[in-house]
Amino acid sequence: MIPGSRRAQSTDIAVVTPQDQIELALEFKYEPCHRRLDILKQKLPVVVWGIEGVANDLERIRQYVSCGKAKAARSYFLDEGGYFAHRPAHSGSVWISWGGNRCVLESRASVATYVMDKIMAGERSLVEEGEVPHDDVEMRFG
Repeated sequence: MIPGSRRAQSTDIAVVTPQDQIELALEFKYEPCHRRLDILKQKLPVVVWGIEGVANDLERIRQYVSCGKAKAARSYFLDEGGYFAHRPAHSGSVWISWGGNRCVLESRASVATYVMDKIMAGERSLVEEGEVPHDDVEMRFG
């Protein structure tokens, strides 16, 4: 989907139209509970929090949308035991509690959020310059 090594070009799951357009790209990571007896302790943690792991998935979903490879993208990091949940959510993400110590970090990217981020950064002529097709952008102000 994006430039780079073979793995860097793909997503975990893609929802594709009959015309082979990617409507939704999904990335997943999972950290098992560290109290589980069926997993060797030396194998934990499984996931890396920084740019080598969870933060990389967030960047990837943004790239899918900004490169025009997907209309929308989501990243889900399932933290079964809450090992990472005490950390502040990465930018553009939110922690959601699933009860007990189970949490999920959800991140979203879409054409609309991409355009809004560019506008907020001062790139007001983004749509007019044709970087994003007009019919893909809907902005509503209250």
